[in-house]
Amino acid sequence: MSALLRGYCYLFNLALCLAALALGLVAYLSGVHNLNLGMLPWTGKNLTNYLIWLGLLGLMCVAGAFTGKVRFLLPLWCFAILCLFGWGFYLGSYSFPGREEFDQSLWFTGAALVSFLASLTLFKSGRRHHR
Repeated sequence: MSALLRGYCYLFNLALCLAALALGLVAYLSGVHNLNLGMLPWTGKNLTNYLIWLGLLGLMCVAGAFTGKVRFLLPLWCFAILCLFGWGFYLGSYSFPGREEFDQSLWFTGAALVSFLASLTLFKSGRRHHR
């Protein structure tokens, strides 16, 4: 079961980081820094730069955990993402255009919560205990 949870965690964060990196790179390469992600605290060129750097940092955390080199970084990353979603969607100044967007944010934040909880399985011992 913990292997399945870890797989989910890897895939969720991989998709999230690749999406952030792709958005940031498209904005950077086009030279037009007009992304509008109201749940994030940045705007303009800062948002573009943060998306690129956060995407790269997240990919390094996922790769480090997957290879077993620096497993402790992935739970920290997942917690930071969960906090960013919580603050951005619910505690910040973000307002939802409608009920559907609010429901989507709940699903997305729930997925981030499950990812964080799944990342904690990285702290389990790799040895199996036989009874």
